[in-house]
Amino acid sequence: MEPFLPPELEREIFETAAVRDRTNIPTLLRVSHRVLGWVEPLLYRTLILNDYHHDHALLALRSKTVEFKRQAVRHVILGYYTEQPGAHTFLSGCPGIETLVVDGCPAEELLCIMDTLRIKKLNIRFSSRSTPEWTRSTLSRPLFLSITHLEIYRHYLRESSDPVSWDEEWCPLAALPELTHLCLGYQLARDILRPTLKNCSQLQVLIPMFWHAHSARQAAKFAELELLTSDFRVVVMVMGIEQFNEDWEMGVRGGDDFWHRADSFVARKRRGEIEGSVYLLKD
Repeated sequence: MEPFLPPELEREIFETAAVRDRTNIPTLLRVSHRVLGWVEPLLYRTLILNDYHHDHALLALRSKTVEFKRQAVRHVILGYYTEQPGAHTFLSGCPGIETLVVDGCPAEELLCIMDTLRIKKLNIRFSSRSTPEWTRSTLSRPLFLSITHLEIYRHYLRESSDPVSWDEEWCPLAALPELTHLCLGYQLARDILRPTLKNCSQLQVLIPMFWHAHSARQAAKFAELELLTSDFRVVVMVMGIEQFNEDWEMGVRGGDDFWHRADSFVARKRRGEIEGSVYLLKD
């Protein structure tokens, strides 16, 4: 049967149905060959990967062409196995990735593959054992040139660890041409917040993040520190680590994630709806 609607309208209807409720996708795939072509890529647009050998989405993607994967795979969490060869194969075969979370400190081979991508939003961890030279050289890699939203978490061996140095380690942040939003673990923010605000004039939002719900009191004290320097761009936030995947997935689907909430908070401060001296966003 020939379609009664214009193809572009028909496609929008089916894609909207698939995006609004992913449980519809298996049924929609069986409607017709043309609908299969429109809807199937949406199955793989957002992937949270924890087991390379048993993940059904990854197994299915192995049979797809590079062009299909380029168009389909956009938002990815690489969890728990970033140094397995499967992670490298997957990333190199999906050149269209725009949002990436790397659960762990990436080694050189993985960083080389990431250099070939045009990532816009990146969540990355730095080891406490990383030397200042490694940190500085990593932040100077091509992969950071396209990033607009960057989350950096640095593991501290103990609360009293010596502060890190902006000049020796973190100054490449000021040279990132597209960076407008930066989220730092609160300990790293404590060490480099002032020079970051001073040298990254293009930043619209800087978030010191507390990743445990029970840290609300600690975050409130942090929000009163003098180092915040009366800068509207600073938004102190608290979010339980168990909420991360849900919040991240909401964001990549166009919803109200923590980046969006921080943008709204800063906008309200600029309009005078919130006092400029208030830094803690209470979700």
